[in-house]
Amino acid sequence: SSGINAEWPLRPGKKNKVISHGVKCAKNDLEAFQLEKQKKMNELDIVVTLNLDQIQYMQNGVLPSDLVSCLVFHSAGVNQLASRIKELQQEKAHQIRKFKELKKSHIHLIKGKKGMQEKLLGLDEKCQNMMLLKFGREVDLKKLENISTNRIAEELKETIAKKDVKYSRKLNEWDVQINQAKQRLLTATRDHTSHLDILNELTKDKQDLESVLDSKQKNLGGEYSGQRKADLKERQRLLQLVQLQAQEIDALKDEIGILSRKDGHILPPTQTAVPPLPPIGGRC
Repeated sequence: SSGINAEWPLRPGKKNKVISHGVKCAKNDLEAFQLEKQKKMNELDIVVTLNLDQIQYMQNGVLPSDLVSCLVFHSAGVNQLASRIKELQQEKAHQIRKFKELKKSHIHLIKGKKGMQEKLLGLDEKCQNMMLLKFGREVDLKKLENISTNRIAEELKETIAKKDVKYSRKLNEWDVQINQAKQRLLTATRDHTSHLDILNELTKDKQDLESVLDSKQKNLGGEYSGQRKADLKERQRLLQLVQLQAQEIDALKDEIGILSRKDGHILPPTQTAVPPLPPIGGRC
């Protein structure tokens, strides 16, 4: 038995894991039981009847008197073992060929390793000469690299710190400007609201005045309509009178011109009836 201890309810994924673990444990227990069973069965003594042609255990071509060390199994197993011998011989030949190829590759790699070692020695010597020319002595390149890396890191940290201080000041300045702008916006909003209130009041007053004026104009229109018609008629009569007088003046000028050319006496002009002018007191 697997001896599974599980708490229910479980999640689907966890439940599947528990079941899989239980199945695996059960299979292992069953396999162990089968092995133990087979072991116990192999220890039992069993009487097997065999023909002489089935016995292939020979020593020097003679069947031994004691067959205790003999092994009894099916003839198909003998055939399988014989075929397996051939397979193993083929595998052995394949492994021998593979070993020879690997040996050649190993020799080639050893030669390449020697060449790389010689090249590394040359590069080390060249590097030492360059360090002597540049530094005057041999220097540990790893330490030099760490020092340069640390120096760059410190410079970057210092630059970052300066940038942080600079941008913190700018942020504070912008915060102050934003607060001031918000205050100005609030003041402008209040002023705008008050102006809108005043504009609404003025608009209302204007509408009231317009309504009053409209009513008064309607009342005054009836009173002045008759007087205006009389003024227009009087004006037309005066225009006709002025035109008649202008015609008489032009006729007199023509008569005077004719008489002056004939050296005659100039008679007084004939008097034409001119309508009397109206008394001044009306509007024209």
